[in-house]
Amino acid sequence: MRSIATGAKLLAVIAPSPPTRVLVAGSLTIDRIEVGGTSRSRLGGVVTYASLTFARHDLVVDAVFQVPDGDRWAVRRLAEHRVHVSPGSSPTATRFVHRIVGDDREQWMPSAACPIPAERVDASMVHAGHLHLGPLHPEDLDPRIFELPALNHATVSIDIQGYVRGLQGSRVVEAVDDRLRQALRSASCVKASEQELALVCAAWGLDEAELVDAFELEAIIVTSGSRGGHVRSRSGEVTRFEPSMASKIVDTTGAGDVFFAAWLARRVHQGATVEQACVHAAWVAARHVEGLWLPAGVLDADEAVGGEGNRGR
Repeated sequence: MRSIATGAKLLAVIAPSPPTRVLVAGSLTIDRIEVGGTSRSRLGGVVTYASLTFARHDLVVDAVFQVPDGDRWAVRRLAEHRVHVSPGSSPTATRFVHRIVGDDREQWMPSAACPIPAERVDASMVHAGHLHLGPLHPEDLDPRIFELPALNHATVSIDIQGYVRGLQGSRVVEAVDDRLRQALRSASCVKASEQELALVCAAWGLDEAELVDAFELEAIIVTSGSRGGHVRSRSGEVTRFEPSMASKIVDTTGAGDVFFAAWLARRVHQGATVEQACVHAAWVAARHVEGLWLPAGVLDADEAVGGEGNRGR
């Protein structure tokens, strides 16, 4: 392993053999997707999209999440596709409703699973050199996770989406949660959408470069939907990337999660340059939008949830 970090944070570039172990911690969700006049239920969350994407890049993947006993079918689904699952018990599942129009979406979160305890992440970090955090709301992760000593010797990546959300009833609204500061202090590599980053910068009175410096980030990946995005490195270098065109749009849900995991797999674990990782991740995200990236049927949840996917919020 060789580090490309300066200072205390680690962003490792690891030879592709032997496989590196990645621990993914966050939400496993059961979503209802409403797009183009249709509604269907899908397995989702960062645990689903990132874990399966890491596995497709031949990495060894452990996943820590919370799920009700009645949703163990979802656990089996991941296990069938080379993800080493470590589910904790929760009386409720994390469920989202996504209403999608182009790059825009409205979201509701009718229920949430219990937070993931720091002890479970700590126990699972014994063999992992990379911790990938995917909170989907501010209560998703026990904040003590960010204080674990094991994080000092690992690459830590995080998508900030869960910390720029609040709830009005069950409706998801924009809000910057102060726990984001603690999350960023522990992170090596961060992903944010252009809108999410603008929200954080406005709330904290920082520009993008100042944010990277303030939290000593090694890289921040900023996605702009169908317009591509850019990566800003700690050195100040900015690498812009164009989207890979999808021949058809089946579902954009999870595209950002897939992009980030594919970028990390190529950049951190397979030694690609930033530009090479961006090109690869954009291609993977486009295949995901076309419905061609993840194994056929792995996300389908209509049969498992029965008529639940057609009920009101």
